[in-house]
Amino acid sequence: MSNNTVRRLELTVAPSDAGVRVELLLRRRFGLSGTVIRRIKWLEDGILADGQRVTTRYCPRAGQVL
Repeated sequence: MSNNTVRRLELTVAPSDAGVRVELLLRRRFGLSGTVIRRIKWLEDGILADGQRVTTRYCPRAGQVL
C-alpha cells in the first residue's frame, strides 16, 4: 500500500518575518530541505501567498498566509 497522503502546511507571516524570502521561511519554520522545496514549487498548488502562486524568491508582507 502506498502512502499518498497530501500534507498542506500553512504559515501566517509574522512582522519579524516580513520581507524574508519564501525559501528561507520554509527552511526556518518547517525545516524543509532545498530538495523538498524544489519539489513543492513545481506542484500545481505548490507555494501560495494568500491563494496566489509565488516563487521561492517572493518576499511576503506581515499577515499574509503562505
